[in-house]
Amino acid sequence: MSPTTFTCGDVPYLLEVDEAAAGSLRGLTAVLQLPDGLKPFSEELAECLESRLGASIIIQADSVYGACDLQYPELAASIRPHAILHVGHTPYPEALGYPPLSRPPQAPKVVFVAARYVGRPSGAAIKEAARIAREHGAKVVGLVTTAQHTHIYGEVASALEGEGLKVKRGLSALPYFEEGQIIGCEYSMAPRGVDAYVYLGGGEFHPVGLYLATLKPVIKVDPYRDEASDVTPEGERVYRVRLDKVRRAFDASRWGVVVGTKTGQYRPWLVERLVSLMRSRGLSYRLIAGSRITPEVIANLDSRWYEAFVVTACPRIPIDDMEDYPKPVLTPGEAVMAITRSLEPYRFPW
Repeated sequence: MSPTTFTCGDVPYLLEVDEAAAGSLRGLTAVLQLPDGLKPFSEELAECLESRLGASIIIQADSVYGACDLQYPELAASIRPHAILHVGHTPYPEALGYPPLSRPPQAPKVVFVAARYVGRPSGAAIKEAARIAREHGAKVVGLVTTAQHTHIYGEVASALEGEGLKVKRGLSALPYFEEGQIIGCEYSMAPRGVDAYVYLGGGEFHPVGLYLATLKPVIKVDPYRDEASDVTPEGERVYRVRLDKVRRAFDASRWGVVVGTKTGQYRPWLVERLVSLMRSRGLSYRLIAGSRITPEVIANLDSRWYEAFVVTACPRIPIDDMEDYPKPVLTPGEAVMAITRSLEPYRFPW
């Protein structure tokens, strides 16, 4: 059965929900999980979805960082909703988490609600993106986006081709990814064999990650601001900082290995791989478990014993807060580089 598409008042997103899943929620209690960017529309969305689906909705105030962060245990142990309405993200790839990722016993059912932004980039923004790509000497570009913009992916690809660029489209891996879609910790769907990338979306979170994963120029086409910009300089800056942090951890003999406990971020296979490498090199380590890892959490745990940390939860934790860590706090790929004392090739994220 095809998804039902509808709007909610002045919310600038088209919502999509599977009809069969929606029909099963009538008369039940559901928690509404929203990205922070949609929180200002929380009451309007709750009222709309209650009317549409017949569920009694509780808005979750906590930040939810993606489909890897469904927060099953906390909800099942407290308000015990029948379902979670998770807005704005596609399901998280089970290969990146610890099976069974889908639904542990007593956990609420999850219904994914797609949110498609209604705005489109203008011809001027597309033209500017093509100009920046040519400045980098790019003739072949890979086009990537996030779940909020996959409905205009083909349209933007055609527009870039109209500006004289050859566009390689990204892969799809349903139900996890739609065509050309990336997430902050997974870039394998981005096409290879290109001169540069065009990222369709807002912010710098995803395009900077794309640069680190590929070390190729990245041009952003932002449908929210209707503009194009070159993210490459920021990507290069972050890359230089990351290499310095890896180099500073070359001589680290005592490591803190941070184990994520969020749904989708618990990766025992990755922890075992890292500690096995540490043992083989005669290094000492201590496992540290936590759900929300921040610079304050690391600072509270830190002591003279620790010389470096590696985060096996979200690999963006070391990147996005990198200015706030006095000691090297690395991604798994970077930790392998440090332990093996090699700056090439750069490994991000795993």
